[in-house]
Amino acid sequence: MIRMAGLPAPVHVMVKSYEEARQAADRLGWPLVVKPANLDRGEGVTVAIANDEKLEFAYKRASALSKSILVEREVPGVCYRVLITNGKMLYAIKRSPRSIEGDGRHKVTELVRMATEANDNKPPWLQEKPYPLDALALESMSLAGFTTDSIPEKGEWVPLRRIESTAWGGHIEEVTELVHPENLQIAEQAASLFRLSNAGIDIISSDISRPWYENQAIINEVNYAPYFGGNDIARSAMPAYLKTLIHGDGRIPIEIVLGKDSEMSEARSRQQALLKQGVDCHLTSHSETLKPDGQPMPFPFQSLFNRTSALLMNRHVEALVLSVQTDELLHTGLPVNQVDQLIHLNDEISDWKNPDVSSEATIQKLIEQIEHYLAT
Repeated sequence: MIRMAGLPAPVHVMVKSYEEARQAADRLGWPLVVKPANLDRGEGVTVAIANDEKLEFAYKRASALSKSILVEREVPGVCYRVLITNGKMLYAIKRSPRSIEGDGRHKVTELVRMATEANDNKPPWLQEKPYPLDALALESMSLAGFTTDSIPEKGEWVPLRRIESTAWGGHIEEVTELVHPENLQIAEQAASLFRLSNAGIDIISSDISRPWYENQAIINEVNYAPYFGGNDIARSAMPAYLKTLIHGDGRIPIEIVLGKDSEMSEARSRQQALLKQGVDCHLTSHSETLKPDGQPMPFPFQSLFNRTSALLMNRHVEALVLSVQTDELLHTGLPVNQVDQLIHLNDEISDWKNPDVSSEATIQKLIEQIEHYLAT
């Protein structure tokens, strides 16, 4: 679908044997990536495959985890995650491989030891992925021009893996301001293509500040449920994200008509006034609820508090008029914490549990309670 939509996508072949993998290599050319087609977290992925020996190793490694293997043409660069929410970029991060930061004084082996000790001393919920010095780490360092005896400069990062993955972890940097408009456009288009209000668009690129068509960048993944809040960059974006979900202050107009009234005529009048403003207003008392078209809305309870609470959970309700005809709210409290208007008709309300009994003495208490929540 990505390719059909005219967006840059990986070029790969699905294979089920090493012989098919070798044929795919002839078609695609070196270097290659081999990965299980149905796993995640970077499990079983081998990159920078440049000869038959590495291809055979990579195929065996992936096929031990899955029967469906992808042989893919490698794209230069690292993974950038562009978080799209409601059609716009919230932030972008560069997801570099698991790395160790230099300080200009210590060897790589010493840096790994110190980082491991510091990590082990953290509470379990704050600990990061380990800092490995295994064969993959040695190969990654060598390709980047480092050995275990190298003394990297302060701020210089030594890769311990070729790629970032959930299984191994990585080094994250914010690059929101660096994303080229052309790259932002394909990320937004990819999210729209799959009708996702939230999407993590992974772009493999050698430089996210350059347009995708200049450096062979591709969309490597469209994540429909992106991990959100797992790092400081994402957490700092949370307030802005929440604001996109709420229009205005997140409230709807709520008016209260207090006192017995023939067939709720004043409450109906207020409902009609709001409807004329283009607002889908619902009206409810303890025993009757009316939709904007005037049709009754049945509920399984006789309670103003419960009916109001239920209406507040209904996304189609854009305004509420409450007809308070009993002293129920003195027992339950208000079901809202802000009221836009109080219309006091008269002092005639019924006892909640004995409708035939008038309860004039409690009307002032109700007024005081409701006025406490009137919007200023």
